Amino acid sequence: MPEKAAILIDGNNLYHNLKGIKLEPSDIDINKLCGFICSHFGFEVENIFYYISVPKMDDPVYFRHVRFLKSLGESGINIVTRKLQYKSTTETKISVLEMIDKMNLCEKCKPTVLGNLLTWVGSVIKKEKGIDVMLGVDVIRFIIERKYKYCIVVSGDVDLLSAMKFAESKGGNIFSACTSYGYSSELRQNFKGKYFTIGRKDILENCIKDEII
Repeated sequence: MPEKAAILIDGNNLYHNLKGIKLEPSDIDINKLCGFICSHFGFEVENIFYYISVPKMDDPVYFRHVRFLKSLGESGINIVTRKLQYKSTTETKISVLEMIDKMNLCEKCKPTVLGNLLTWVGSVIKKEKGIDVMLGVDVIRFIIERKYKYCIVVSGDVDLLSAMKFAESKGGNIFSACTSYGYSSELRQNFKGKYFTIGRKDILENCIKDEII
């Protein structure tokens, strides 16, 4: 019986990377994509988490975006959202502190987790990083709380590297997957034997929706 894995998807990153290999993100079946990624590593899908920014209601793409997220939710995918906005590093640090408080960590683990995450946040440019932070905190939380034995992070963004490596240092089995476009070389170097580069042909043959609307 294959082991099961949780999949954490950086939705914004996946969208742009699919565009980079000339594929329409709306044509992709996320459940099929996750099944394909899991099969590569010899796993079955245990749970899927999709992290995505949501534009304001006056944005022309808002309702199309909401319909897309609704369809993901109806297919059993866990949607984790944050309003699309620019945030300062200070604001992001406050968000991290709030999330850490909700994790109910022991007094021994809390300072270490907090120190690593604040160092990570402090090193990024002042732009929307809320989704990265939420995904990074979750991959650490899932491992520390023993919620999942295996986690696959679907993103090519090197900003997630510190959180992924820290989760590994706490006994996590962390894997990396991304499209051939936009995949950080640092992620691949740090997850040798545990990363999967997904080609355009792979997606066309295994991950397209049965019906394209």
